[in-house]
Amino acid sequence: MKKFEEVIDSHTASCPVHGTRWTYLSIEEIRKKMSDKGIKVCREVVYRLLSKVDLGKRKMSKDTVMKEVEGRNEQFERIKNLKRYHLSRGHAVLSIDAKKKEYLGDFYRSGGVFADGKVACYDHDFNSFATGKIVPKRIYDLGLNNGYMFIGTSGDTAEFSVECIRRWWNKHGSKRYNKDQPILILCDGGGPTAVETVFSKNRCSNWPMNWE
Repeated sequence: MKKFEEVIDSHTASCPVHGTRWTYLSIEEIRKKMSDKGIKVCREVVYRLLSKVDLGKRKMSKDTVMKEVEGRNEQFERIKNLKRYHLSRGHAVLSIDAKKKEYLGDFYRSGGVFADGKVACYDHDFNSFATGKIVPKRIYDLGLNNGYMFIGTSGDTAEFSVECIRRWWNKHGSKRYNKDQPILILCDGGGPTAVETVFSKNRCSNWPMNWE
């Protein structure tokens, strides 16, 4: 353990504000440096040793606020109260957001498949070689705990956002909810679903009359 701590201590940094420690060495680099000290260890042992010194594998967390927004907490409290109000009355509460756009073509994808030969793809992921683009849009029904995914081929526009809600209503929502009841839609404050987008506000305000 002493040799391991010597390796870690000499390759560890920390945040002076939050006090978080981390090592910039990979598992294989730790094994190599331990081997240089005459100690052979496997990957599993390195993980256990890191755990003993409270170093675990973590991703970066988006917790640092870039700017203070006046009334931010009040906004979240209002959203929470609105969700509670509508859910308690059996109204539809939808969360809608866009997912990462994907370019179509023979590009590299993470993961693997069972195949009897090499699965070839381009050596570079240049968008100019794409045969198209898909725009995934997710709608999540909080009350039913059901998720729905819609795939577009143009762009993440206000028209596409409203069209996804319309299709959700025609295929799913109308079978579960009364069209005379309100629908609470939770979405980002920017982009095509922003409250400032007049198109979305106009289309969503009279959707029962225009949709099936």
